Amino acid sequence: MKLISIYKDGVELAYIRDTLSLKVDTSLFPDTLRFVSNEFPFLIINNAQTDQLFGLNDISVDSSPYYDVTIVTSEGSIPGELQVLESFGDYRKCNVRFASKLFAESKKKIRDLMPVISVNNANPPLPYSDKYEGVPPAPTYYQDYVDSVRKGTFPNQLWTAAMISFPTKNGDYLKEDDKWYKYCRYLNGRNGEGNYYLNILEDTPEGGEVHNINVPSWNVFLLTPLKIICSNVGLKFPENLLNNPFATALAFYSSETNLTEVTSGSDKNNIQFDRWNWSFIANNTDPNKPSWKKEFNLNIKKAGKYSINYKFKAFNNRYRIAIESFNGIEPSNPDEFFIEEKEFYNREEIFDNSFEFEVTQENINRDRRYFFVVRAFKPEDPFEIDHIYSNNILFKPGYMFHPTIELGRYLPDWTVGDYLDQLRLLFNIQFRESENNTVLEVEYNDREISHIDYVDLGSIYLPSFQKNEITDLVLKFGNEIDPKLYVNKESITDKRITVEDKTKLIENKFKHIPSMLTESSDKKDGIGLVLLTSSNDMPVSTIGTENFTMNSIYRHYYKHSMEAYLQSNRLKIEHSVTIFELNEIQLKRKVLINKRPYLVLELTKESTGDLIDIKLSLLPLK
Repeated sequence: MKLISIYKDGVELAYIRDTLSLKVDTSLFPDTLRFVSNEFPFLIINNAQTDQLFGLNDISVDSSPYYDVTIVTSEGSIPGELQVLESFGDYRKCNVRFASKLFAESKKKIRDLMPVISVNNANPPLPYSDKYEGVPPAPTYYQDYVDSVRKGTFPNQLWTAAMISFPTKNGDYLKEDDKWYKYCRYLNGRNGEGNYYLNILEDTPEGGEVHNINVPSWNVFLLTPLKIICSNVGLKFPENLLNNPFATALAFYSSETNLTEVTSGSDKNNIQFDRWNWSFIANNTDPNKPSWKKEFNLNIKKAGKYSINYKFKAFNNRYRIAIESFNGIEPSNPDEFFIEEKEFYNREEIFDNSFEFEVTQENINRDRRYFFVVRAFKPEDPFEIDHIYSNNILFKPGYMFHPTIELGRYLPDWTVGDYLDQLRLLFNIQFRESENNTVLEVEYNDREISHIDYVDLGSIYLPSFQKNEITDLVLKFGNEIDPKLYVNKESITDKRITVEDKTKLIENKFKHIPSMLTESSDKKDGIGLVLLTSSNDMPVSTIGTENFTMNSIYRHYYKHSMEAYLQSNRLKIEHSVTIFELNEIQLKRKVLINKRPYLVLELTKESTGDLIDIKLSLLPLK
C-alpha cells in the first residue's frame, strides 16, 4: 500500500516504496511551521518519463534540483516540493515535502494580499505617496469611507479606523506656531458628536493654510489575511477561530498613516509645450539672448508665492529659461526672474529644476502678468518632456488625507508562512485541512490535550522511557520591555527563575499596546495588536475574560499543554497499523497504550506491505 502518489505535470512518478518513510510533526511548541516530509532520501525510478520530466540523467545536463509536484494522499490532493539530490544508474535520490493548500502559499507576502482602495473611486487608484502634488480630493470623501467601515468586527469588517489615544504623536507641549498645534490627540480622532475630524485647506489673506487636526490610520483585523488566503486557495475558514470572540476582535496596530504632505495649492497650471509655436524676436538687441522663444501665460490671479517646475530632455541647442513679468502691452524690456541657461550643442542635456517667486497684491491690482519663457537659438522642442507646470505655494503647508488607502502598508512585512507561524504561537494552535482539503480546521492544543478521544493500540511492551530535559518554559512578546512569563512545575511568575540550558523559549513577534500610546510604546520592538468591538470606536482592554497580556494568553491558550509538556518522561514505540488506524491517529493525535493516554508528538510512517509501520514519539498525559 502506497502512502502517497507523486505527480509532476499530471504524470505519476514511479518510486521504490520501501525507501519512502514519511515524518509528521505534531509536537507541542515547535520552533517553526512543520511540513510533512520524508525522514530519509528515497529513490525515484529512472525511465523515459522521468527523463522527460526532469531532464536526462547526464552530468552535462544542468537541471534545477527543485520541482513543484502534486501529492495525493488518502485525504486528498495537495501541492508539494520535490528535491532531486543525486542522479545515478537506474534511480534518482530525492526528498519531498508537503503540508496543505494553506502552506503552499507560505512564500507569498501578506501585504500583497490586501486590496488598494480609492476613496474617490479613481480608476486606477493614484499610488499612495507621503507627498501630494497639488491638493487631495475633498476630505469628506475620506470621511465617508471611514464611516462606512466604522461599525462591526471580523468577519463583518475586515479593516477599520480605530480611534486610538496618542497625545504626543506630534510632540509635547505644542505652541500656537507649531504646525500640529490643533492636533486632536488621537489617531482617527472624532468629536463629541462622533464626527471624524478633517484636515482642511483654508484660503486666508496671506495664502492657503492647512489645518493639521487628525492623523488617519488603519487597523486590519488579525484574521483578515487568513480569510483572504482561504478564499484564494478554496478553503472554508476555520470555525474554531470564527467562534473565538477574542481572536475576531484583535486588529493590527501600525505606525503608518494615510497623511500626505501638501505644499502647493489647487491652481496647478500644466504647460503643454508642444502645442505652442516658436516665435522669432526680430528686435532682439542682445546677441547673448537667443532670438526664438516660447512663452506661456501662468494666469496668476491672486497674491502669494508660486513655483515653476519642469523636467525635460533637449538636444543640440541653447536654452535660456526665465519668468517674465509685465503689465498692459508687452514692453521691450519686461522684468525677468532668470532661472537657468545651458548651451548643449551636439549633445543631450537634461533640464530638471524648480523655481519659486512671489507675487504681491500690488502687482495683482496693477494687472501684472507672469509668463514662463523658454528662449532658444534654434526653434526646436525638447524631445522628451516629463513635466512642466506652475502652482501656488501654500502660506502654511501641512498634511491632508491621501485618497488612496494601500491596506498592505498597515501589515507587518511577513510572508504567509511568518503570519501563520505567529497565529500558531499566539493561540497555541495546529492547522489541519479536512474533507478532501476543502475545510481548514484549527485545533487548540490546550483544549485538544484534555479531550478524551484516543486510538487504542492495546498492550505494547515498553522497555524504557526517555527523560525530558526541559524544566522551564518562557512565554514572551517580541521585545525585552513587556513582561515575560516563567513557567515550571512549581510556579508561574513574571520574575526570572529559569536555568538557561533547561529552558524552552516561546516567543511571538507581537507587543503590548497601552490604552494611551506614548512614543516609547510606539517604537518598542514587536507588532502591536488592539482589541476592537462593534460598539466602540476606541480599543477596549478585555473581551470577556481575555486581554492581550502574557498572563491571559497563558491561562486561555497554554496552561494545560504546558503542564503536560513539563512531564519528565517521553516514550518512543514502533507498531504496525491499518490505513484506517493511521488516519485515526493523525486525526485524534492521542493514543492509548496499556490503557494509559499519550499525546502524539511525532509520527513516522512507511509502507512495506498490507500494514503500515509507524514510529511514534509520545508524551504521557494525566
